[in-house]
Amino acid sequence: MLRHGDFTEAQKVSPDGWFTWQADGSRGVIACADGHLTISGAGEAVAGFIAEAKPGTLLAVRLRVQLSGRGQGALAIGWKTGDGHWTAHAHNAKFFPTGPADGAGWREITGLIEVPPNAGKIVFMPSATGQLAASDRCAFDDAELVVVPSDAETK
Repeated sequence: MLRHGDFTEAQKVSPDGWFTWQADGSRGVIACADGHLTISGAGEAVAGFIAEAKPGTLLAVRLRVQLSGRGQGALAIGWKTGDGHWTAHAHNAKFFPTGPADGAGWREITGLIEVPPNAGKIVFMPSATGQLAASDRCAFDDAELVVVPSDAETK
């Protein structure tokens, strides 16, 4: 469901089909290079991808994050109507890394989320917060968004 979730084809600010956003006063750098999406020196920033979603569908999300310096990396999920207006704010979610880092410092973010009523699109947003200096960095890789088959679909 995500285009360029491995970030290997992008050598610019964000992969094709992705958007970027920073809070007022955040002066971070969002970039894609060397097969990773990075956010550095940001008070609050995201890169995001919007995909079609059907209410009631269960979705699995996955993202890897590597942190250096201060700040937190996470995966934020938001919702839009079929015609692109923000909706279902009470169903927004934020997933954080769990478990220890691997030998290269990468940690997994995983989760399950159900598409709420009124939503027609999911907004998948790797995010960074609390970075105070340009050397504070979150790198993201291996973004995945997949439909979890229902019992009826697996029979």
